[in-house]
Amino acid sequence: MDFEQAKIKMQKLVTPERYVHSLGVMEFAGELAEIYGLDATKMRFAGLIHDCAKSLPDEECLELMSRFGGADATVMSSRGLWHGPAGAEYAKEHFGIDDEIYDAIFYHTIGKENMSLFTQIIYLADVIEPNRDAEFDWAKNARVISCHDIDGATLVALNNTIAHVIERNMVMHTESIKLRNRILLNRRK
Repeated sequence: MDFEQAKIKMQKLVTPERYVHSLGVMEFAGELAEIYGLDATKMRFAGLIHDCAKSLPDEECLELMSRFGGADATVMSSRGLWHGPAGAEYAKEHFGIDDEIYDAIFYHTIGKENMSLFTQIIYLADVIEPNRDAEFDWAKNARVISCHDIDGATLVALNNTIAHVIERNMVMHTESIKLRNRILLNRRK
């Protein structure tokens, strides 16, 4: 599927606000891909479709997640996390994606300890794209850091996300904690 077809499909799948966010992730992820020497076109496509399951009905998300055996208990405990794994399955079927984009969509809400740079950029761009500035006062600073220190920016995003989750007494996914610990341990070497 080409970009124009994907844009039209995404406009129909998500709310207007979510579509603007998806375009922001698309552009910022593409910029980071260029900085870090990855395929910017592929990264932009992943950024555009990363939230393809965000507005799907619960029943459809559950059915999509059942295709790979179902999500773990932590993901299942929070409806806000379903669109990662459900979206990966949806994108495979409706957008014809490959494994690298599948992984990036699957983990864009929680991260994972040993994620690829491609997946890390989608994870990070989702949280700090420019349209998030009003929502997250720390996003602009993380964007500046991301242009020269992707792990440093990811750490800023993780720290703020973890604080947000704790403040709301929500369950934290262990992959997010493992990712944070891996970055911190690597930075101490």
